[in-house]
Amino acid sequence: MSEVTRIANVTDGTRATVRGEVRAARPPLLTSKLSEQPCVYWDIRQGMDGTPLEHEGMDFWVQESGGDRVLVRVPAVSAGEATSGPSSLDVDVRADRQQQIVEAASADIQAVSKRIKELKDILREGAGPNISEAAKERRRLAKVATLLCAVKAHARGKVHLGSSLKTQEAWIERNAHLADAEAGSRSVQLVTKRWEVVLAEGMEVSVTATFHMQPMPEGYSGGGGYRDRPMCLTAAGDPSQPVHVLGVGAAAPQEEEPPTTKKRADDVVPPTRTGMDPILKWTIALTGIASALAWLLR
Repeated sequence: MSEVTRIANVTDGTRATVRGEVRAARPPLLTSKLSEQPCVYWDIRQGMDGTPLEHEGMDFWVQESGGDRVLVRVPAVSAGEATSGPSSLDVDVRADRQQQIVEAASADIQAVSKRIKELKDILREGAGPNISEAAKERRRLAKVATLLCAVKAHARGKVHLGSSLKTQEAWIERNAHLADAEAGSRSVQLVTKRWEVVLAEGMEVSVTATFHMQPMPEGYSGGGGYRDRPMCLTAAGDPSQPVHVLGVGAAAPQEEEPPTTKKRADDVVPPTRTGMDPILKWTIALTGIASALAWLLR
């Protein structure tokens, strides 16, 4: 993050980073589409893609604790309008999203690994009526573990399966059904589902922009510091140099509620790189012995 400048020290035509709380410039507030929160800006994104699919915003103040503030001008966009091409406002939460996915995937991998170990112990004992079910569950969880490793790598911008991030993302989407409520669903949903970014009143943000002293728009509130003047410090970007807004604390994304290998990333989970599973080796060996005995006793 760039060095933060006090709003009182920002001069006309200066590019700087300021920090403060979001305040609506004038009523009424907007209502976000997924979580239905009152806000000054919302957008909807998909998976790891940082580009809004649709958004809506209104002008808002960024106000310091002492009362000084700047006005962020937001391009007029109607709800449901798809974004195409660069925007003059960039609301950045991608780093937070990545960290959120990495933490969820790490926790899910740990839980799945623990369960696989328990199943290995059951299969090693080789007794009981649930052996076949344990083997079946272990095979499924091995695939889930591979899926979760791909999810974690994808969040970090690394390729674990397939030839590129694009093919890896497609592989994750095709295999998302492997995860269930008890094994990895949270991590997979964070990568594949739609999610919402909201800027609500009271949220702390930093704003990086080129600021200009401009007449305060008609109907916008006044009082205290810059607010007493007919002119106000304003951030209004363009596609070549957008206003960059970064959520400092509370801008956590909200998820939508439910209503290849290097050669080829397909629907089949590739084998692990550590060699054949020991249980599979014994299964093959025993099958061979049984076949040989059957032939000899004919």
